[in-house]
Amino acid sequence: MDVLQGRYLKKIKSKEGKLKGLKVETNEGILSVYLPKALREVAKKELTPGDDVRVWGSVCKKKGKKQSKGRSLQAEAVIPLSPQAKVKLPKKKKIKPMTVQLCQKKNCCKRGGTKLWETFEATEQSSTPFKLEAVGCLGGCKRGPNIRFLPDNVKHYHVQPEQVERLLAEHQA
Repeated sequence: MDVLQGRYLKKIKSKEGKLKGLKVETNEGILSVYLPKALREVAKKELTPGDDVRVWGSVCKKKGKKQSKGRSLQAEAVIPLSPQAKVKLPKKKKIKPMTVQLCQKKNCCKRGGTKLWETFEATEQSSTPFKLEAVGCLGGCKRGPNIRFLPDNVKHYHVQPEQVERLLAEHQA
């Protein structure tokens, strides 16, 4: 007797449209599971496509008929798996990398933007990884040099090189 687990894909119907079995997707591929009459009514009421199921049965050996592609199983028992029996892996959180946009327009560069750029480049990225990006005007030209932190979309004006470490730590969290 074989025991397998998989996802119930669709019904196998007879020519008259009656339930005859189930198509089940397993790690080994798609499998035809034929149900005895006693299980057909229960399967009709209890199972819906997409359910995870466990099937006990024996390999079908049809004589005189052409074997269908893949393996077939004559079921002895079929049960839907409860949500607790399913193995769910936690979803990985997508962490967007921090981007520091630094205005490279004339006003900001005159007010210390070039020195600020050099400070960001010299900052060790092992503690706070970030991407440095040169951008056009961020607004507030008379309050330069100006920077913006993404993905937070927070702007800072009058930024001085000594503030770089503090700002990076503040936006990392």
